[in-house]
Amino acid sequence: GGISEALTYLEELKRLHQQTWRLRGEPGAFGNPVFELFHQRLIETAFAEGLIDVLKFQVGDAPLGYLLNFVHDGTVYQYQSGFNGAYNRQRPGYIAHAAAIQYYLDAGMRVYNFMVGDNQQKSSLSTNTEQLFWLTLQRPNLGMRLENILRSLRAD
Repeated sequence: GGISEALTYLEELKRLHQQTWRLRGEPGAFGNPVFELFHQRLIETAFAEGLIDVLKFQVGDAPLGYLLNFVHDGTVYQYQSGFNGAYNRQRPGYIAHAAAIQYYLDAGMRVYNFMVGDNQQKSSLSTNTEQLFWLTLQRPNLGMRLENILRSLRAD
């Protein structure tokens, strides 16, 4: 499929993703319209180069779910997903990820990286894990100095 199909898949991914997260009482990743616009632009600029994929999984005519993945240098970075809640008992996430892993292996990819987060699905389908560290850089200011002083007092 082309860019227009990928954008249609993104719209459906968003719909299913938002449905799931709203049922949990959360805004979902697409709660911010800038997030969707960013991904539309990303598809428009990177899809043709093979740097982004939007995969659709279906049962008969019904969509099971969608995966949005980044692809670079033999590694697939699983980034966003949306699954059809009507199939929750069949575990659509497991089915989609297992099928995607096989699809990418067949295409010559070496790594399927689930990225951030830890859950049963990821640990069941993964062969190894890597530790991720977050680093925040901030210009020195009075609030930061005060925080450092308080931390040093607490450490004593």
